[in-house]
Amino acid sequence: MKDFLTVLMSGISLSLSVWLYFQNIVKARMNLGVDSDFCIDSNEQKILFVRMSFINHSSKPITIKYMKLFDEKNQKFAEKPKENKYRYDDGDCIPVSKKILPNFKFKSQGIEYFASVLPNTIAPYSSSSEFYSFCFEDSLPSLVSEKNNLSIYIETTEGSFYYPVSFGSKSYEYRNNHDLIESYKTYHREDTIEYEKKLCDRENERENNYDYTDYSN
Repeated sequence: MKDFLTVLMSGISLSLSVWLYFQNIVKARMNLGVDSDFCIDSNEQKILFVRMSFINHSSKPITIKYMKLFDEKNQKFAEKPKENKYRYDDGDCIPVSKKILPNFKFKSQGIEYFASVLPNTIAPYSSSSEFYSFCFEDSLPSLVSEKNNLSIYIETTEGSFYYPVSFGSKSYEYRNNHDLIESYKTYHREDTIEYEKKLCDRENERENNYDYTDYSN
């Protein structure tokens, strides 16, 4: 009886260890919520300040490494030829903290506000909400701020993806008989460009290795 209880307890302990191991793997997977609900256009500074909010639902920290704003066709904004090759492109997230000048959209109340810079590491089970500055030397930021169906390319330590954003109008979702402003869009590893490319490469490799020889004869 004693040996049976010993074996039973060992089995329970092993099962619990295996369960905890897989639980930790699941909790550490990419689970990032993204939302962008407000922007401030500054034609004077040639900058569009965009408030980006992130929620990390994972037990593993995640770093936002790079962002770039694209047009309705998921392409770069039209630009004039550059004399200075080191100048930022339209839509680039500026890696230098810029002061947000007050205007009719943004009242500073005498307090100075500055845009955040990348990279930005978000700790496990925490959130971040900051303004980021996007350069627009050739396009008017005020016009970009009225556009819909734009996208922000976001590169993280867990993968990269495109986040759809419409500054000219709000997206709504229907929940509990009420129209609500659409909340955070969640991204997992399976939603990243790298994961999709990996699946595509596997499919191409499978097709290339397939034997099309006709053995019927």
